Amino acid sequence: MPNAIYENGDSGVEVDPTAASGLRGYNGWSMVTALIADGERRVRRVVDWTGGEGTKPDVGGYLGPLGLVDDIADATDDRGTKGDKGDDGDQGATGADGKSAYQVAVDNGFVGTEAEWLDAYVNETAAAATASAIEARDVASTKATEASTSETNAAASAGQAAAAAGGVIYDTTAAGIAATVNGQFFLIKGDGVATYALMYKNVATVATLIASYPSKTALDAALATLAATYDQVGYLTVSDIFIWKDAAGNIVGRVKKDTAAWDILLLTMRTAGFEASIYETVGDGATFYVTDANNYILFQSTAPGQDLSTEMVAARGDRTTLTTRLDTSLNAYGLPNEAKPWGQYLLRETRGRLAMMLYGGVRQLSIAAIGDSYTQSATRWIQSFAARLMTHADYGAAGPGWCGFGRFTTGTPSTVNGNVNPASYPVTRSGTWADVYNTSKNSPDRSHNVSSEALAAQRVTGVALPVLSAATLFWINTADGVMEYRWNDTGAWTTINVQGTVDQLGFGSVVTGMPVSGAWTFEVRVVSGTCKPAGVHFASAAKGVTVNKLAGSGARLSQWLVSDNWGAGLAQLAPNLIIFMEGPNSQGNNVVPSIWGSDFATWVDIARAACPTADILIAMPPDNQRVNLYPMPLYAYEAYKVAKTKGCAFVDMQQLFGVNPADYAFGSTRPWFDVDTIHPDPATGGKVIAGAVLSIVNPY
Repeated sequence: MPNAIYENGDSGVEVDPTAASGLRGYNGWSMVTALIADGERRVRRVVDWTGGEGTKPDVGGYLGPLGLVDDIADATDDRGTKGDKGDDGDQGATGADGKSAYQVAVDNGFVGTEAEWLDAYVNETAAAATASAIEARDVASTKATEASTSETNAAASAGQAAAAAGGVIYDTTAAGIAATVNGQFFLIKGDGVATYALMYKNVATVATLIASYPSKTALDAALATLAATYDQVGYLTVSDIFIWKDAAGNIVGRVKKDTAAWDILLLTMRTAGFEASIYETVGDGATFYVTDANNYILFQSTAPGQDLSTEMVAARGDRTTLTTRLDTSLNAYGLPNEAKPWGQYLLRETRGRLAMMLYGGVRQLSIAAIGDSYTQSATRWIQSFAARLMTHADYGAAGPGWCGFGRFTTGTPSTVNGNVNPASYPVTRSGTWADVYNTSKNSPDRSHNVSSEALAAQRVTGVALPVLSAATLFWINTADGVMEYRWNDTGAWTTINVQGTVDQLGFGSVVTGMPVSGAWTFEVRVVSGTCKPAGVHFASAAKGVTVNKLAGSGARLSQWLVSDNWGAGLAQLAPNLIIFMEGPNSQGNNVVPSIWGSDFATWVDIARAACPTADILIAMPPDNQRVNLYPMPLYAYEAYKVAKTKGCAFVDMQQLFGVNPADYAFGSTRPWFDVDTIHPDPATGGKVIAGAVLSIVNPY
């Protein structure tokens, strides 16, 4: 090959110069360095890269003898080693004699002899020194006079400035001048950013700035610079000087007490949110103090008007300490001693709808009761509560509501979640089903059934009244599930696809063939694939009350928080009132009450997001006779705080049952608890709970 090029070597490799070249690589990066001091050394640090393509390399390394290094100690000294001292140079030639001071004066225009010049120079220098001394004396005298005058003026104007600060703050200096006479002080508004107010003096109708006082914004910014390790913001010295410092201990401000600036400082602090209230007298005259963490006095004040000590002593009677006075209203857990519920008037939707029905309006009230086995077992309290409302002459029943398929124990119908009125709306099933109980993340009652067996069925039977107007099947999506449903056993089957985003909640209307009168049956069964039905919600157009029982035996609060979107199912049911009762299972798992309270606040937020206008009633159960690490009133206290901060109604059953759990235990003289020591007896304690909740919900 005539144009071949051969590489060097024992056996050459033929390279074709006409072959295609490879892809062009990225342009390289050039480093940008800065000279950094390292003791006596000077090293170079990489601060940027320029000119390259692709991802820019990291900065921060140092130039070492073989490349970049991470440790500054390994970097190369840019200045190199110090060289040896050089030899001394040759001595230079002697310079010409300089001119005398007299000759310089002559060159610059002085006329006269050297003796005359010297006499004039000495006299002029002495005169200048004398003048400087006199000026210094006069300045010192003036400063002393000004200091004395300033102290006198400050003391004289303190009351006037304080009155202005507590009264009128003018918009402009012109307004201040118009409202004052010569020699008086006045305040005008600051810019609101750096200054709260500016103090001026009326000097022959001219506004003269005297001082400026920080705004809340400026004060907040100053306080924000104080380190957490420095807990002393300010204090009074023995000379009544208020001093505040920064984190390094440097004084950043000082104000003398009982001056105009002191009064403005107090006003600014109060404006910034530093407030004090008198709860007890502190000696004669109702004087009170505000102190820091080290008990340094920040400021002192006296209550305006009369001495309150006599009045307060008379009001406290024979309860001379704060503890004995609180004992009359709070128990050892910080809860009110009275059994009176809190926040009944926050149940706006609930009471409003009942009132409208009471006076002839066609309205419905939908209630969702959420919790543990106290509520899951209909006979304990929820059925009595629901029956009282749904059979009320002025309200009535507005449909069956939720009928859950979840079961606590496989093959035990008595523990099926079912309906709040299981006698009127029993839930049964046939075929092979697996139970997912209290761990179903997304169904309204957090339970569902699973089956892949064709024709495995769930069945609900219902009474004739009220007549149904809607029915919605809820399920957990699978990849291949198909079911079918029918009404009244003889109707045609209607297919319903239960597929979707796996493990998320699905629901759909199942009204095809729904009867318009008489008793009814509803059946849904597996056609193919894996199916996960959760329950059916039945509704009516009739006025009245519906109670949806969404509780699970053994459920505890934290389990709701790991659910993906149980709130979506709750929103679909659209309750007007949510009743929450839980505690014993969290207590049995030794959940710290404060953590339970934090979780409960999150639970309320989820429920509010799902049903923004729904009322929430927190009903806390009484303590049980089980040996517990934390007593139930500690959980009730956390629930009470959440109710206060989140706008929920609250009732604590503890005061209704009694302070000592043994007093209402099974076999006691007040046997309101069951033999299991954990649950209320449905015939006694359950009725007490139902009555307590009913009295809050229905005041009419």
